[in-house]
Amino acid sequence: MTVPTAPQGNGEPVSEPGGKAAAELTSEAALLTELAPARSCVLDVGCGRGHLAARLHIQGCFVTGVDTSVDALRTARKYRTPSPMSLRFLNLSADTQLMGLSGDPFDLIVCRLVYPLLRYPTAFLRRAQVLLAPGGALAVIDHLLTAEADQQGHRGPGLTPTAVDALTTSAGWASVHRHPLDDGLTAFVLRTPAHPRPPVPR
Repeated sequence: MTVPTAPQGNGEPVSEPGGKAAAELTSEAALLTELAPARSCVLDVGCGRGHLAARLHIQGCFVTGVDTSVDALRTARKYRTPSPMSLRFLNLSADTQLMGLSGDPFDLIVCRLVYPLLRYPTAFLRRAQVLLAPGGALAVIDHLLTAEADQQGHRGPGLTPTAVDALTTSAGWASVHRHPLDDGLTAFVLRTPAHPRPPVPR
């Protein structure tokens, strides 16, 4: 079950009944700066041509971008930024290959305009929990759709109310907060528990 907690920054718990009528808008850049301060390890899922990954890299983060488009990755790998931190782009499927990533746990996983296109979103959320450091965050950023999209069986870009409900009630997260952004997008920030989970007895 999602554990509702006090709002962090401009966010509000999505499961809090009778919450604010209208949460204060924030910029996407400000939110990502808050979630990924300098020297954070960040995974950009569905990085495309690498614009967001490069911005996070300039911000002083160690960034890994993954995508399945060879053409997009070819463009992304041309980025040269002044930051000395590492920036890598890998041809990996977010649906099936993320567990093959090596290196330190991630402080932030960003899934921008990609989550509704995943074939196995529930499995992706479980993988994200494993890849995140204790207290790390998954930021799902997308447009919100109306209930009519659900009624029409929408499949494609944008989060339907049903998709939002499945995302925000996903098990294993310490908190889930909604952040309305000033460019028409909404960010859902899901945090892992602040301490490592005890090993499961066999």
